[in-house]
Amino acid sequence: SLAATSMWEDAGWQPPTGFEIFNDDEGLCDDYDPDERGMHACRPPSVATVHHHISLISRAAHMGAEASAVGLAYVERLISITNQPIAPHNWKKIVLVAWLLAAKMWDDDAYENPDFSAVLGLPVEKLNALEAVFVRCLDYQLGVSASEYARYYFALRSICQVSSAHFPLRPLD
Repeated sequence: SLAATSMWEDAGWQPPTGFEIFNDDEGLCDDYDPDERGMHACRPPSVATVHHHISLISRAAHMGAEASAVGLAYVERLISITNQPIAPHNWKKIVLVAWLLAAKMWDDDAYENPDFSAVLGLPVEKLNALEAVFVRCLDYQLGVSASEYARYYFALRSICQVSSAHFPLRPLD
């Protein structure tokens, strides 16, 4: 909000602007793959791993299922606007912030950052900085039209049908 932005400016604090804020703090990832030189590289997460991560966030923060369609829209928008890839070393924080913002935009009774911080075990200052960079990267374009929502809804429904996962959203068709 404008009040929050002026508060940051008045205090002399500016959120980080670099995409690197989304990198894992330890610089490590969950799954490694040795390359031909014997070095280890991060493997992309499986669909099951991503599903598990999103489920943990959604359950911990009591997010409505609709936040997933909006969160997916935000992730794709981030990739499109920044031309930055989602990678094994940054996907978790990107997904976390996308779903956090989706819940705030969609749910009438969404958690605020101190609440998210408490349930997710991430310092509120770090969460604030991640959110600030994310919305700046999106150029503050957080609105999702009905047609965009429908596109992501049907994409998620298709993924669930293929993977036999439960699809918790009401039918649109």
